[in-house]
Amino acid sequence: MAIENASGNPLANPLAAAAEWRSGARDAVVSRLDRILEGDPLNHLARFLRLRASSAPLADFFTSLESSPSQTCLDLAYDLLSAGLDAEARELLEGVPSEAAPMVCYTLGVLSLKNGDVARADAWFARAENAAPGNTFPFRLEELDVLRRAVKHNPALAMAWYYLGCLLYDKGHAAEAAECWRKSIDAKSTFPIPYRNLAVAYYSHLNRWDEVLPLLKKALSLAPGDEQLVFETIHVMAKLGIAPEERSALIGAEGNATRDDIVLEWARALNQSGEADRALALLGSHSFIPCEGGEHAVAEQFMFAHHRLGRTHLREGRFAEALAHFRSAQVLPDNLGAGLWNEAMLVPHQYYEAVCLDGLGEGDQAMGICRHILDLSIDYFSEMHLPELPVYQALAMIRTGQPGKANHSLRTALTRWTEALARTDAGFFKTTPFFISYMDSSQSARTAHFRFLTGLAKAALGDRTHALEDLRQSVQSDPSRLYPGLEFEELAR
Repeated sequence: MAIENASGNPLANPLAAAAEWRSGARDAVVSRLDRILEGDPLNHLARFLRLRASSAPLADFFTSLESSPSQTCLDLAYDLLSAGLDAEARELLEGVPSEAAPMVCYTLGVLSLKNGDVARADAWFARAENAAPGNTFPFRLEELDVLRRAVKHNPALAMAWYYLGCLLYDKGHAAEAAECWRKSIDAKSTFPIPYRNLAVAYYSHLNRWDEVLPLLKKALSLAPGDEQLVFETIHVMAKLGIAPEERSALIGAEGNATRDDIVLEWARALNQSGEADRALALLGSHSFIPCEGGEHAVAEQFMFAHHRLGRTHLREGRFAEALAHFRSAQVLPDNLGAGLWNEAMLVPHQYYEAVCLDGLGEGDQAMGICRHILDLSIDYFSEMHLPELPVYQALAMIRTGQPGKANHSLRTALTRWTEALARTDAGFFKTTPFFISYMDSSQSARTAHFRFLTGLAKAALGDRTHALEDLRQSVQSDPSRLYPGLEFEELAR
């Protein structure tokens, strides 16, 4: 029926040939397979069956194969198995070269169980447990069934539990995946990755935050110096509000940081502990590689360090020193490999540059900067890169003699941001860059974002008490963010 409705069906035609082979119509098989390959030379199922029909060695199938032998053969084998062609599937998988992926071995083990050959099954499972994972993890529904059958037969298969957890997590079953990783740990306590994966599931989905850091530290103890684990541990420590001094100490204990993301987390810790000079020295000693998805990550640490130093000098009345830092924040050194997507990101530093100029008696220059800030458009890109722009524009209005307009602008923004706090979304605020696996809840991320904005607006309106409470909630919801913490500290003095 499939061939009648779609004569070029790439699966039905080879399977029809296989059925004809079993019925003994060998001439028809060869003819059908030759027609298939004439129209589609890359139909690997047809290629495999054609080799069998001609009694050619199976090795010939792999010599011209450009794709992964394991993954290609798994695709074909599961098609064969779904058609009841177990013997053909077994022959194909057994022919995979010696570097066969674990799932090839697990599948052959399950096929051996199906035939009642337990000893052979155990041999295949043992081989699977010791095989290198490779670049492709299980993702097919057939692999889900294979892994479940494998661990049912032998619950001590640590790697099978691990792969099963990865597959279930990929399909959105975080709780079941976590249970699999826990069983993988029970079967092999020295394997670090399930500890790490369990930490991801607990943090991002299961709200078991108290258990996350111990799991990551255990993984790191089993794989000391693993830079990915170092980064993830420091990142999570920042998110959980662990003291920046402790985070710095952990990075130092693991040796000199070489990866960009670890250096940035170290700079964040130094910035948050009030050691902005050390953060600048660290950033200046490292050459960063530009990264899609992390364009502002490097720039933010550098700009914040100068901004923090500028705010300190400004508070102490040292206008010239403060001015130098606010201006330095606006010029990114080449070694950072960073740029700015939108000039609105410069506004906080420009505004305080104007404050310093006023303090130095350079009122005309200060007014020029304020007018520049007021000329900027509030649009999609400014909302993305500096959502607090309306507050800085209102502060610029006050400095240019427009307090009434500033008050109206602040209250309008405050109303909008307060309403946004109560909204729910489909997960936008839970999204992270592609290299971050630890997701905050949408609500806590939303609270961190908008309480920072409402706190700034209330501070500009002179409502110090409520501004402090909003900023406190922002910091509490996401302690890793730099500016909410700084604004809370400055306002609390």
